Amino acid sequence: GGGFEGCVGVVCACVDSPHCLPLVVKSGVLPRFVEWIPTAVSDKDPPRALTLLRPLLACSYTEAGLSVLVRVKGLLDALCWARESFLSDSGVRLSCLAILRNLCYHDGAKSHLLCEQKVVAALVAEAAADPGRIAEGHRCRSLAANAVWALLYNSQRAKAVVRPSIDVISRALSDLTNEVGARR
Repeated sequence: GGGFEGCVGVVCACVDSPHCLPLVVKSGVLPRFVEWIPTAVSDKDPPRALTLLRPLLACSYTEAGLSVLVRVKGLLDALCWARESFLSDSGVRLSCLAILRNLCYHDGAKSHLLCEQKVVAALVAEAAADPGRIAEGHRCRSLAANAVWALLYNSQRAKAVVRPSIDVISRALSDLTNEVGARR
């Protein structure tokens, strides 16, 4: 309980240092952060959820971190639940989507992600969502579309899993392309 709560700030500070981040990855503390996410969701506490996601997000930008995250039990459920529970909190939502996107690019995670239909469904739904309904909607949509693309790249199995949603994905990617073109 209290010992872990006390180390949250220290771990969050460590992930900002390129010298300390590898120590966080190797420490074995990441599963504890995942275990606490459902409590933050149940308590309807987005700032706490965001704090718990911070080390996971930082580690998801490293190969070693992704290798650890792939093996953390309950990570995908926690990310999907937090994303869905805090739809109006762009910080939590963006963090969850960025972690999922980074996992989609990791070869060791692709098959695991494809077995989790709720992850694929969440990414497809997010890619097709109306970007105007929440703050940072365009960034959320872009992260999700990028994640789906990463899953599909060089993966026949992924294409078979996502095939029922291909029209939705195509529309979302077309909309994003048009939005980017209109901004130029």
